[in-house]
Amino acid sequence: MTVWDVLVTVRRHWFVSGLCLVLAAGGVLLAGERQESWNGNVTVLLLAPEGTRGNVLAGSTSSLVATTGVVVRAVTGPHDEPQTVSGDLTLTSIGHVAAWRVQQPSSGSQWERSYDTAEVDVRSSGPTLAEAQAQMVAALDRVHAELTRIQDLEQVDPSQRIRTELSPSEPVYLLQSGSRPRAMAAAAVLGVLGVVGAAFMAEAFAARRRARLDRRALALVA
Repeated sequence: MTVWDVLVTVRRHWFVSGLCLVLAAGGVLLAGERQESWNGNVTVLLLAPEGTRGNVLAGSTSSLVATTGVVVRAVTGPHDEPQTVSGDLTLTSIGHVAAWRVQQPSSGSQWERSYDTAEVDVRSSGPTLAEAQAQMVAALDRVHAELTRIQDLEQVDPSQRIRTELSPSEPVYLLQSGSRPRAMAAAAVLGVLGVVGAAFMAEAFAARRRARLDRRALALVA
C-alpha cells in the first residue's frame, strides 16, 4: 500500500477523517498549553537519644533502622509503592499530580531491597507551590505522628525518645515543566495516526456492509 492509497482512503471517508482531524487539532492545542508542576523533597533523619537504655526502639543502629521501617510502613500501609529505578524521579514524573510519598531509601537493587540507614525520604507534588507545600506538611505530620504513636505504645520516657531532623533544614521545591514543542509534535503524530486509523476502520466497515448487501441481492435473485 502506497501513501497515495492512504490519502485516497482518507479522502473517501472525509466525514470520519474530518471529525478525527478536528479532535487531533484540539489535542495539539491542549498539548501546547504550559504544563507546570511543583515537586518537594526532604529527608527526615531519625536520631538516637543521648542515652538509649530506656528506648528499645533505638538501642542500636540496627534497631533504629528497623524502627524507621516500621514508621514508614505505618504511614504507607501494607501496599508500599515499589522503589523506582532512579531515586531522582519526581512524583510528577511517575504520574502523581498532587500527592505525597514516604519511603525508606534502599541500598539494594531494584529486585532486592536492603535498608541500612535511619532515613525517611519524603516527597510531594502539586500543580502550584502552595499545593506541593501542603502535601509536604501532610506527609511530615504523618511521619512524626506515627513515630510518636509507636513510642507511646512502648511507653518510652520523653527524655529517651528518638529525635528527628530535616536534611536540608527546609524542604526543597523545584518547578517542573514539560517541553511544549515535543508535546505538540507527539500529539500531532498521534492525531495523524488516529485519522488514518479511523479512515481504514470506516473502509473496513463499508466493505463489510457492501458484502452483506451483495449477499442479500444474490439471495433475492436466486
